[in-house]
Amino acid sequence: MTAATITTLADEAAQTEAAYLAAEAEAEAVAADEAAEHLAERVREGDDRVTPEQLDTAQKAGKFARLRAEAAQRKARKAAERAEQARRRTLTEQAVTLLDKQAAPATVTDAYETARQALAALVATVDRHDDTVTEAARLLAQADAPPTIRYERVEHGGGYATQEPRPTSASRTAPTVSYDAHGNPLALSVETGKSRSPLHSGSVLGTLLADLAGASKPRTPMGEAEFVRRPITEQAHQHGDRVRGFLTDATKGAAA
Repeated sequence: MTAATITTLADEAAQTEAAYLAAEAEAEAVAADEAAEHLAERVREGDDRVTPEQLDTAQKAGKFARLRAEAAQRKARKAAERAEQARRRTLTEQAVTLLDKQAAPATVTDAYETARQALAALVATVDRHDDTVTEAARLLAQADAPPTIRYERVEHGGGYATQEPRPTSASRTAPTVSYDAHGNPLALSVETGKSRSPLHSGSVLGTLLADLAGASKPRTPMGEAEFVRRPITEQAHQHGDRVRGFLTDATKGAAA
């Protein structure tokens, strides 16, 4: 328990006591007012037994009780203000302490750099994979390797026939090759029915981020669409300067 918390509890106790005393004083003032008014009403009704001294004493007692009630109310208000100030101080202390302990900018910077390096390595690895597959397919095309998919004529009767795609037998010693829409060698097979083609690092990153978003639910500013519903370039365009500025400031702070 911190000193601020102890102070808050003491102030709350003082506030409670002051409020109780104010209510008690108010009740006494009301009773005194009612007693004085009762005597005054008796005079109005013609009761000769009520003396001027009795009425004067009752009215003075009522006025004095009312002053004491006002004093108690002022004290209660001041106690409430002190308790509220102590509560605010305690919450402020808790907020700053929490921020210092669990929101150090350097932790975000370190995690960001680790992720950036890992993603850069992933992109480089995928690009090397794709370049290798494309080069191998090009070499197979130069070697006149058969196409991965061949077409067979299939008779359906009545003179009707179609060309149906069929996988060409493939092995490591007799691989096959496939081409893109422009006739460029694109993919290859070293096992029948299984194609090796470029993955494309952008597609891999998109898949990775979609998987991450589905599992971790990355947060976006209030009122904006969910992370996976917007292009990555739009994310960077809208928030890149703010994020990079934060990282730069955090790096400078850690080095100071």
